[in-house]
Amino acid sequence: MKDKGAGKLHYARFATRWKNIAELKGEKVTLILSPHLDDIFLSLYATLSSGKLGKNIIGVNFFTSSDSAVSTNVDTTFSTIVKTSLIRMNEELEFSRVLFLQGINYLPAFMGLKDASIERYYEFIASGAIGRLPEGTARKAGLNLYNRMVASYVRELQLGSSLAPLLRQFRSNIKNVLVPLGIGTHLDHGVIARLTNEFPRSTKLGLYAEIPYVYMSGNMSIDKLRAKAPEGFSKTTVTYFDPKKKDGLFRRIYGSQYEKRTSEAIHTVGEKLGEVVLWRHS
Repeated sequence: MKDKGAGKLHYARFATRWKNIAELKGEKVTLILSPHLDDIFLSLYATLSSGKLGKNIIGVNFFTSSDSAVSTNVDTTFSTIVKTSLIRMNEELEFSRVLFLQGINYLPAFMGLKDASIERYYEFIASGAIGRLPEGTARKAGLNLYNRMVASYVRELQLGSSLAPLLRQFRSNIKNVLVPLGIGTHLDHGVIARLTNEFPRSTKLGLYAEIPYVYMSGNMSIDKLRAKAPEGFSKTTVTYFDPKKKDGLFRRIYGSQYEKRTSEAIHTVGEKLGEVVLWRHS
């Protein structure tokens, strides 16, 4: 039988919740921009779980329409994209549950953009090849080409406009913002790294070094990372972690993405560098 008093209780809740809303507006949130559904875990898990970024996190995951998984076959259809994307979004939700048990509230947002391996397949292949070039004239020319590809993609996507409503909604809550540093030559990472230009000088802005690319690109020192960052990012937060524990957790949560090279990167970064965030001078 339907409870006739339920409706009254429901409306009473909204009539008296002004005090709670005022308190909500005072809560501080860290906003993290992430290219893919695993980048926040790989690059910032220990930093998040340590509480250094606060207890409230919003992760904006941009390229969440994907058919990229360790078991992906050569067929790409809307069906394969849906199946893989659902798996990966569920993995990110499981990460949120893991953090919740540690006292960290992580709200993942899924923007639904197609990752570069689908949307710009040949440019994606070319950008990966550029990253493997040895130092010299060819690499310099390749990086110039990569930067032009990124700039073109940035103009096409207009991500600052798509991010604007979220920023307006949480403007009073956002304490600091983290953006990927853009290590390596992955198109999606290069595009999101350019979003540093969307935030005014008053924003407390940090650049996080992406794992596994910090390892794959050979930028395994604080000095090298600072050299890759724009001018004005020198204050550094380093969070060390147990690579065996983090690798095991990645394998459990992100089974669709677990592979040998990523495991190797987690272990090497854990042993030699740690998770790194470079902060902009205020």
